Amino acid sequence: MKPRRFFLLLTIIVLFGAFAFLVVTQRPPLVNARNAADSSFSDLRPTLETRYETVPAILDALKTAGSLDRSPSLALANSQSAWVLAHIGDDANRLSDAANLIEGNVARVRAMYLGSDRLREFSAQIEPALKAFDATLTPTAELQIKKNAEAVASYRAKRGAWLSKPVIFVGGFGERITYEPVRTQPISEPAKPATP
Repeated sequence: MKPRRFFLLLTIIVLFGAFAFLVVTQRPPLVNARNAADSSFSDLRPTLETRYETVPAILDALKTAGSLDRSPSLALANSQSAWVLAHIGDDANRLSDAANLIEGNVARVRAMYLGSDRLREFSAQIEPALKAFDATLTPTAELQIKKNAEAVASYRAKRGAWLSKPVIFVGGFGERITYEPVRTQPISEPAKPATP
């Protein structure tokens, strides 16, 4: 065998061996981290379902106030539809993305409500709906959200390690999205200046 062919064959064998070594050593931690992230989202999913069951009441309150055609209201309605469609499947990323959209759009609706004197005339309808949404962030829910964020961060760290790159290239280790709820202050009347 010619030296050039020998070294070429030896290089191929070494590269293949190195790749096989990386797969054997790096794949199990990646699998465990990915499964932990997916499992933590599965634990969180019922909480999100309960949370977003309150969104139709917010939309109904906005309809009563005659504000269902405003941009934040329309965006919330669209994100609620996206959540329902994502919920049909089992894709954690799609669900997380839809959930994050709802969170942002509820925040927009809240800002619209607090910034509108006319909408505040409908506080008897809008405030209970927003408070019901806020009330779903129970201590148990917060713990689930924290565990999910930690699991996703751990998976991302392992996925981002340079030794994991060849294994990720093979497939099965897609990105995971972190669910980020919007935490709000309780709705209250504007503070009145103290009387001297």
